[in-house]
Amino acid sequence: TFFMSNGIKSIRRELDDTRKNPGYRLKQRGGWFGFIPASINQMLDLIENEYNQRQELEKKLQQKEKLASLGKLIAGVAHEVKTPLAVIKMRVQMWQKHVLENPDLQDKIEPDSINLVLDEINRLSALVKRLVVFSRPIYKNLAPTKINEVIDEVISLIDFNEDGKKIIVEKQFICDPPLINADSNSLKQVFINLLTNAKESIKTTGKIIIASRINKNEDHLIIEISDDGLGIPNDILGVIFDPFFTTKEHGTGLGLSISNEIIIAHGGNIFFEKNKGIGTKCIITLPV
Repeated sequence: TFFMSNGIKSIRRELDDTRKNPGYRLKQRGGWFGFIPASINQMLDLIENEYNQRQELEKKLQQKEKLASLGKLIAGVAHEVKTPLAVIKMRVQMWQKHVLENPDLQDKIEPDSINLVLDEINRLSALVKRLVVFSRPIYKNLAPTKINEVIDEVISLIDFNEDGKKIIVEKQFICDPPLINADSNSLKQVFINLLTNAKESIKTTGKIIIASRINKNEDHLIIEISDDGLGIPNDILGVIFDPFFTTKEHGTGLGLSISNEIIIAHGGNIFFEKNKGIGTKCIITLPV
């Protein structure tokens, strides 16, 4: 009776500790009193896991609601800006033609200044187009797709050695990967964004590794893009998919947001983690 009483009192004290600190767990014991703490710890673990899952779901729901509201606002603004930009561009092009046809005007209006205006208009037009893509639902022309072919095509489009850089692109593709049901054009946009970011994170020389594999259950295709560039600071890992968040001087902050929406629309997932050593690793999962 004495030993049982002490055991019960000990468990009660530890239960009081769990009320003060939800992460606290009861000590393991042998004999009859070993079953009770083990069961309580198991129950506490389940409650904590359910709480974390609920928090994650609530966070995703808030993000979706925020993006939906933002999408409506962006669609309206983009629509209003698009037409005036087209009119301005047309007028400037007419002036440019008039200046070229009249050499006397070239002393007053420099052709370079008109080209500068046109370049800025084109930049704004490109931004408006990206805003429209972000604001509208992703139209999926789904078809059986070979992921290796999509990535190969994107690699051929990007100049990894521009601005004097020397970047090695290494492919570690799975042989004969299973087909995925996807919109290849949307996926190309994702990989262009990711590979461009990886290229820009490397200052002079480095390596980008693109690997594809199947998960253990053989129901998801995993694509990993690793680089040995500057990496992503820990304090911004949680906000890199937020619209308009960017660390680039001339960035729009929409590339990763759009990429995230495209992958989610395909039933997949995308996230970043620190690469072993230096750089960043992006991991994408897509259902096969």
